Amino acid sequence: MRKILVADDEIRTRLLYEEILADAGYKVIAAKDGREACERFISERPDLVILDIKMADTRRTRCAGHKTSPYVQNF
Repeated sequence: MRKILVADDEIRTRLLYEEILADAGYKVIAAKDGREACERFISERPDLVILDIKMADTRRTRCAGHKTSPYVQNF
């Protein structure tokens, strides 16, 4: 099953994406901020990321382990 990471600080938007994508047969991984999105990106290895670029904490967040993870380097 394909995995999609949805990162959005607006709960309504996140829930809408989760419902639509789950109904379409995808496994949805949700994150409420940039830090959580980075953690889930590294641990879950999604096939696609839907990211709110105006989300709080996105500019200041760096994915921990981004240089050491081969998955992140090759993504």
